[in-house]
Amino acid sequence: MKRKELLLLMELLVMVLVFSIAAAVCLKTFSAADQKRLEAYNRDRAVLESRNAAEILQSLDGDLQGAAEVYGGKAEEGRWRIAYNADWVITDSEAAFFLTAVLCDTEEEPLGLAKITVTDTGGETIVELPTAWQWEWTETCAEWGDNG
Repeated sequence: MKRKELLLLMELLVMVLVFSIAAAVCLKTFSAADQKRLEAYNRDRAVLESRNAAEILQSLDGDLQGAAEVYGGKAEEGRWRIAYNADWVITDSEAAFFLTAVLCDTEEEPLGLAKITVTDTGGETIVELPTAWQWEWTETCAEWGDNG
C-alpha cells in the first residue's frame, strides 16, 4: 500500500514540475513578445517624431532656432535637440530618447540638407532620417540664370 502511495506522490511531483516548466516558458515568451512590442512602438514613434522635425525644418528653411520655438527643444551650437521621456512627451528631465537635427553643408546653393537622428539614452540609434528642402526663390536666385 505504501508503495502505491509513494508512486502516486512521485507522479504528482513530476506533473507539477512539468507544468512549472511550461508556465516558465510561457511567461518568457509573453515577456519577449512584450519587449518586441515596446521596441516596435518606440521605433514607430521615433520615425513619427523625426518626420515631424523634418517637416518643420523644411517649412522654416532650416532655421533651427525657429524650429525649437515652434516644436520644442533647444537649438544651440548648430544643433536642434529635443529630449523625450519614455512616453514620448517632450521633457527637460529624465529623458529616455533624444532627437537631434544637424544642418549639413551643401555644394548646391538653393538646396538645404539636414540629418535627423533619434537615439536612446544609451546612444543607440533608433532612426536616422536625411531631409532636404529648396530655399525660397528670391531675386538673388534669379541671378543664376535666365530660363527665357
